[in-house]
Amino acid sequence: MSILVRIPPGLILILAFLFILAADSYSGSLEDLESLPYLAWSDKPDTRPSGVVKYNKNKAFDGYNLYTDGLNHVYLIDMTGKLVYSWELNSAQGAIWVYASLLKDGGIVAVSLTGGIVKATVHSRLIWRAQLSANHDIEILPDRTFLVPTVDLPVRYQDRCVIFDSIVHLSKEGKILDKWSTYNHLKDLQKFHRPSLLDGNKGENKPDDMENWSHPQREIGMHFREGQCAEWGHEKWYEYYHLNSIQTLPETVLGLKDKRFRKGNWLICFRNVDLICILDEDTHRVVWSWGPGILDGPHMPRMLGNGYILIFDNGYHRLYSRLLIIDPVTGKIVWEYQANPPQYFYSKRRGSSQQLPNGNFFICESMKGRAFEITPQGEIVWEFLNPKLDKNGRRRTIYRMIRIPKEEVSGWLGGEGNREL
Repeated sequence: MSILVRIPPGLILILAFLFILAADSYSGSLEDLESLPYLAWSDKPDTRPSGVVKYNKNKAFDGYNLYTDGLNHVYLIDMTGKLVYSWELNSAQGAIWVYASLLKDGGIVAVSLTGGIVKATVHSRLIWRAQLSANHDIEILPDRTFLVPTVDLPVRYQDRCVIFDSIVHLSKEGKILDKWSTYNHLKDLQKFHRPSLLDGNKGENKPDDMENWSHPQREIGMHFREGQCAEWGHEKWYEYYHLNSIQTLPETVLGLKDKRFRKGNWLICFRNVDLICILDEDTHRVVWSWGPGILDGPHMPRMLGNGYILIFDNGYHRLYSRLLIIDPVTGKIVWEYQANPPQYFYSKRRGSSQQLPNGNFFICESMKGRAFEITPQGEIVWEFLNPKLDKNGRRRTIYRMIRIPKEEVSGWLGGEGNREL
């Protein structure tokens, strides 16, 4: 059973900062910053039923649900779990497609951790591919160009191999127009969070010895410039920020009054320092920030129509996840959701949340392969468990599931018949 907690005015729920912060009370280690590939399966067998296991037609928002299988398929399912449409993408060279955004004509733009970005037609025909090391998300701009978080080749930082992330602006044809780099703006960004463990010398906070491994997505066809980590196969890689999402702000009453929140500015999330920021669209300077000491490995902040910000707060070290809505002007938490008991809702990594047109919230508990919809009062009114299991009964993870209003697909979906997933 889920519960809703409302934070009284004037009170900010301050958690012990347990994630990637160099503070006296921090109990983590550098292993938390290692650049590890995401797991495809949950870590424990799951014997619960699969598919849609709960559906309250009177309270759930009626629409379609878009997600990938974590391999080479994108699925669109209805509220009963029936497959109404699918796209198949090329899995050559080990491409693993984790997220897809739906276009108005039924085409998709898909993100792979290993295969870059692709744009495909409604019939899955490839239009273009951008060979980028994409980092989970893509934002479609009004002019039909794209913003994509990416990970760059590692550099030598504080005598370690460290990855810094960028935001790449792609043209309608998938060509690079511009690039904003966290490495090039490191000193400016560091003003908004406490030092990372990676800011210490290599001898400090040294992790326990682990088996050396090479990062699979960069083993083939990657060349290192002078000064970078050439011997990448014999040394751990770390990620400084892990920039995992981007949203261009919608027009809100708040944005019309306060230029920090104006339409078009970039809302981004730095998981490894528990920081969300807004960058000015033109100067790319940080104009607002929030999170250190409160968030714990967050994902997917999104500004809502009322100017508040919805955040999936993973609870990486806290061991339970929650949803937060904050007032960005005051920095106060105005709404919070967590499960009862709290540990029932927990995705250590990944995760997404979305406010639906009826005011409900759609949540993807990624690492458990679970998606569910709640009312503002915390009642679960729709629930889905990924039917894909391995031979040991472990459920395949779902990076992100998005609810699509029916009117947004009516123009191209037509009379497609339902099929079993």
